[in-house]
Amino acid sequence: MDDKRSKLPSEERPWLRWHPEGAREKALEPVEQITVWKFLERTLKEQGDTYPAMIYFGRKIKRSRFISEVHRWARTFRGMGVQADDRVIIYTPFIPEAAYVIMALNHIGAWPVMLNMTSSLEALTNGAKGAKFAVLADAVEGDVKSIFRNNPEFSRILILEATDSMPCPLKQIMQVKACFRMHKVYKENKNYIRASKALKLWSGYEGEVEAPYNPERPAIITSSGGTSIKGYAKQIMDTNVAVLSMLKQTLNTYLPKNYPEGKRCYTGLPPFISTCIFVLVIVPFHFNMTCYVEPRFNAKIFTKNIMKIKPQICLTPGRCWVYFFTQMDRAIRKGKTPDLSFFTMPIMGGDGVIPEDLKWMNGILRKCGSPTGLYSGYGMSEVFSLLTVDCRGGYASDNDQDPIVSVGIPMPGSDICIVDGNGNELPYGQRGEILARGTTLMKGYYNDKKLTDKVMKDGWYHSGDVGYIREDGQLFVYGRMSDSCIMPDGTMFYPADLELRMNKDPEVHSTMVNKMGEKDGIPLLAAHIVLHHDCPDRDDVIRRLDASVRDLLPEGVIINGYKIHRHIFRMNRICKTDRNYYVCQKTGYIRPEADGSMTEVTFNNI
Repeated sequence: MDDKRSKLPSEERPWLRWHPEGAREKALEPVEQITVWKFLERTLKEQGDTYPAMIYFGRKIKRSRFISEVHRWARTFRGMGVQADDRVIIYTPFIPEAAYVIMALNHIGAWPVMLNMTSSLEALTNGAKGAKFAVLADAVEGDVKSIFRNNPEFSRILILEATDSMPCPLKQIMQVKACFRMHKVYKENKNYIRASKALKLWSGYEGEVEAPYNPERPAIITSSGGTSIKGYAKQIMDTNVAVLSMLKQTLNTYLPKNYPEGKRCYTGLPPFISTCIFVLVIVPFHFNMTCYVEPRFNAKIFTKNIMKIKPQICLTPGRCWVYFFTQMDRAIRKGKTPDLSFFTMPIMGGDGVIPEDLKWMNGILRKCGSPTGLYSGYGMSEVFSLLTVDCRGGYASDNDQDPIVSVGIPMPGSDICIVDGNGNELPYGQRGEILARGTTLMKGYYNDKKLTDKVMKDGWYHSGDVGYIREDGQLFVYGRMSDSCIMPDGTMFYPADLELRMNKDPEVHSTMVNKMGEKDGIPLLAAHIVLHHDCPDRDDVIRRLDASVRDLLPEGVIINGYKIHRHIFRMNRICKTDRNYYVCQKTGYIRPEADGSMTEVTFNNI
């Protein structure tokens, strides 16, 4: 066997070939012992007001205004009684006030707890327990009213008004609607208070505001995703050191060239996503860019704003990009080729696409004059934002021959490895659990030492994701370990392989295979299929798909039921495929029999 192939990825670190010389050594240098806000405030002051910090519905917010708002909010929180190391619950889409609040709490040493807006009420309730203060946006307060209204555990609940930073007359029109909707709520909930009123009451606080620096203190706490069924949201504590280390790592890659000074970044994802806070706010601020802020997030609004704002940087899941490029393709077919030459780094993260779709989207980018294809990345709050990103640039990903899309290479101060079920590191090309280590690892999960110890072992974070590393350092992610199937003999197989095989059928648009439970140790599988609209015989396609995957299934395992969908898979609030929604569907399936007939199937008795 070739020596190169016998060595392990974590020993060789082949990904460093894609980074500047000396990048790892520089990335590992200790960061300054200050808070994220102190670092960012110094940067904003040095830049001055040549370019706006943010633009919100056309209203420009200067860098000096951003700084003064953070300090005003810091005094307000202190005046309310928020102390260092208090947890403050935050549930809001991205509006300028959300950024002010996060940085103000960091300044005073309190912990901003960003609740995941895609989680179930049960998970959100668990995530809010033990806190005395909360900050909610009026536009989404109704979604969580059962948690916060008339809840005696909370001393104060501030209601951010999405209209506050809007320009007139839009602000006046929207305020009338918001006030009408919330008037009765304020009257019946004595611990509710408008943000504007709170600022008037307490922003004149004259006591000590800034908390002494504590390297162990969380700068921000984000809540994990994928918990809408289990009802439990892990709260990830990311320290100031972790956040600033993430910035140091970024600065020692080739990525900074994609953040041109004075240009635009589109910020539409909710702030509970650590990658949104980092990639779409902290890094653009550092490079003197302007963040265009949008509180509404769906594929249609994303597409409209990208073509209106023409940002250099933007980030959205793969499903949202598919919608965007579908619209671009329609325009091209009508003879109106859009101009996409403004992109420097359009990023796909959180939810990928199949290689055929990526090449199709990159083809449209070429036709529309973009100097770059889509960047793919992979991150998580446990490493504060980015773990890997495809730094090859241009359209290099089009040459990949792998069955799934690369999510790139590790950041220069981070390491990854793939391990088997016994914790042994696997060589290149073999699938197993993805482990990560580096300077940006979380402090742990709030109030959950047992789970922290389970996922943090010997300096490695066990991600629970399945993937493999190619010999050039590129990482490929197949999904969650929990979605994989372990057979009674200990062997494992991956439903993702079934999806990849079925996606190759000419009549199939997209597929999803879910594990619905098991019987006698054998997994029960359900396949959801979206066909092209002109498909002539749906039953025939199901028979063909069922036959096509038999060689991939272990002995005794079948796809127990198929369901055809007329439209593309439903997206959740952040435009990721809502897999949990389909796992909850227990009826309406069919199964092809040996004689060619179809039998109705349900999963109700699992």
